[in-house]
Amino acid sequence: MGKKRKSKGKKVRYILVRSKAYGDHYRAVRGSYTEIFLADGMKESTAKQTTANLMAKIIFDAVNDLAPGFKDTVFWSKLLQKIRAQQKEGKLISYLPLEKMEMRPNYRTNKHGYFYIKPQYPGPNMVLDYTLYGPATDRAYLMSILRIATDETLLNAYPAEVLTAQLSGELQKGEVLLRFSELPANAQCLYVLKCEKLKDGKVVGTLARMGVAFLRKIG
Repeated sequence: MGKKRKSKGKKVRYILVRSKAYGDHYRAVRGSYTEIFLADGMKESTAKQTTANLMAKIIFDAVNDLAPGFKDTVFWSKLLQKIRAQQKEGKLISYLPLEKMEMRPNYRTNKHGYFYIKPQYPGPNMVLDYTLYGPATDRAYLMSILRIATDETLLNAYPAEVLTAQLSGELQKGEVLLRFSELPANAQCLYVLKCEKLKDGKVVGTLARMGVAFLRKIG
């Protein structure tokens, strides 16, 4: 008969970590893959980070669909930073801090003009107010306005909508009526502008002739 071998249980050592950010908690020693004990503060921080990621992903995906290939390497981190800053301050998360943020600071919409959006009551219609820069011969643009909409939690998205308007450049200042579809009363909205320079009725296609930004909402 073969000899019976005793199975030796591996002793696991834990270290007490005193953390101002997460509170006192235990972790396994280095080199161990044993399950750790998370402090309540650490669990709360993880939950907030997960929530922020979900909120940011709704925005990121919609804007990336509007302007594929235009984002830079820090766009995602800038979105998260705006949301996490509100969480840390204990504020109710809203889209307000995102307004006027440029998708790429090197290719800004305010090089082409001044833009904001305002509601037209009653109904879901909005008005894009614009002031274009430069001579009339260089003021032709294709404007694409994206509406990102969610419920009050900012975690459940409604279908995104994109409306377009072509500006001939004859008028330096003007308004464009945007007829969006109806949304529930508690819906939260964020509007994104993509402006593209036109030449002979066609999009120029270079980054320097384009801009993407979250519109400031007035009213």
